Amino acid sequence: MIYCRTCGAQNADEAAVCGTCGASLVAAPAPAPVARRKLGWLWALLAVVVIVALLAGSGAWYYFDGPCGVGQVRAAADQLQLIARRWQDSVTLAGSTSRIALSGPVATMQSVERDTENTPVPKCLEGARTLLTLSMTDAITGFVDFMGQRPDAQVKQDFDRSTSGLTLFANELARVHQCAPFCP
Repeated sequence: MIYCRTCGAQNADEAAVCGTCGASLVAAPAPAPVARRKLGWLWALLAVVVIVALLAGSGAWYYFDGPCGVGQVRAAADQLQLIARRWQDSVTLAGSTSRIALSGPVATMQSVERDTENTPVPKCLEGARTLLTLSMTDAITGFVDFMGQRPDAQVKQDFDRSTSGLTLFANELARVHQCAPFCP
């Protein structure tokens, strides 16, 4: 027996409507749990989209502007190359100056060397900056040895070390350009 929820009358189990008041005896299905389940998936999807967007944004920042990001490396490498050109100009001038008049060009070279040491670079370019600075130190030493009339073999050794250092600098710069932003 089924009891009517509206009037309380007894009805047969198979009855669809109450024989007394005519109210429906069949309960309507509740759609709320289905809607709640769909809403749960929507929140989960939204959370995944937000996480993916945050990860992509962080990755892009790290790649372009992170500690050794491509943008940071490019800007610092450009600065080092400008200094290297200034350096080469000062070496060219010193190379065409008489022994007695070399103190001025050597002072200019020392100034360029200090500028190089004080140029801020990302950690991944510190090795390149050091190689450039050491190459400059060797060339300055060569000119000072030349001014001091040291043996030609010693002067040549200083300049050979300087030239080798410039090559190492160029190679290190190229290596960092290749591995940025994931350089060790």
